[in-house]
Amino acid sequence: MSDGSNIIPFPPSQKQVAQRVHTALVSYFESLAKPEAHRDKQYLLALLQTIGLSVGDDVDTSGCRLHLHNRLKVHFNVHSIDEIPEEQLPAAIALLEKIREDAREFSIMMYELNFAFRREVVGGGEPWIPWIKRSLGRDVSSRPDWRALASEVARERRTQGSCGT
Repeated sequence: MSDGSNIIPFPPSQKQVAQRVHTALVSYFESLAKPEAHRDKQYLLALLQTIGLSVGDDVDTSGCRLHLHNRLKVHFNVHSIDEIPEEQLPAAIALLEKIREDAREFSIMMYELNFAFRREVVGGGEPWIPWIKRSLGRDVSSRPDWRALASEVARERRTQGSCGT
């Protein structure tokens, strides 16, 4: 059973950058639409926009938008989301906030799946050369054995970790 220490990651900041961009976009659209009452149609429209952004590039966002509009129209028995009565806006907003959270979780899951596919299937599980070069901090030979270098880096990391550094 592997302890996971022999796994050579892609640049570790990719996922963090994607999550930061997602959070910034959602915050930006929420800040544009958040009214004092927090329950008006502008906020509803902003939620629709953020849900579309939450699903990312792996999903047909125009199809998501169509399904969101359809769900609201069916749920509230209207022809257009603009027709949702004011007294039902809190329920519509609650529904969209739940969908937005689900879309965010789906987006993260898709990112992780895409990352694993690229690393394991396309990349064949081979060590990530830019990470090895950064970790070594020195020049390598003209025909390096990248797997051996990756093992060396992993050994150094384990040794450093066991010394508490």
